[in-house]
Amino acid sequence: MLGELCVLLCLVVTGELPTSLPDGTVIAVTGGSRIIMRHTGSRYTHTAIVFNGADGPYVYEATKPYVRRVALAKYEAAFTTAARQYPRWDATRIEVWVPKIPYTASEIAAMRSWAVAQLGRKYSLLSYVFGRRKVRPGIHCTAYVSWILNKSGKYRFCTPQLVTPGQLVSSIASDYQKR
Repeated sequence: MLGELCVLLCLVVTGELPTSLPDGTVIAVTGGSRIIMRHTGSRYTHTAIVFNGADGPYVYEATKPYVRRVALAKYEAAFTTAARQYPRWDATRIEVWVPKIPYTASEIAAMRSWAVAQLGRKYSLLSYVFGRRKVRPGIHCTAYVSWILNKSGKYRFCTPQLVTPGQLVSSIASDYQKR
């Protein structure tokens, strides 16, 4: 719970997120963590991905303490609540990046299968910090999204553990549109 609160403090929703999003929509957060912005040289600090379930869209993300799946409405409500409680985070925004060409059913199945298999996996930045030097059991947000996108066959992030949020957004920008 404390880990989730730490992440929530960094995020603010302005306006409302769409209630309907296509599978493979990428959520990119700007602002929030000055440490991440300074280290990566980018305004992007967090990424997540959306897949639809029988009862609506879900956000899949790697965040403290583990990889999780949360209903989009609950995700948005948590950020809105945090924004009211911690107004100093008012410069943080959520961007929604929608695929220009929808993923095929087989691409979605491959992506979702990998995403679901990782649920509960430990969150960690150690794979980013140490890169290829040592295998680490945890995964950070953008490595998680990069691996999922790799499973579609449309992307090839050679070292997902080293991809930053800004690099991910830059890599998908030609195939996605910001909503």
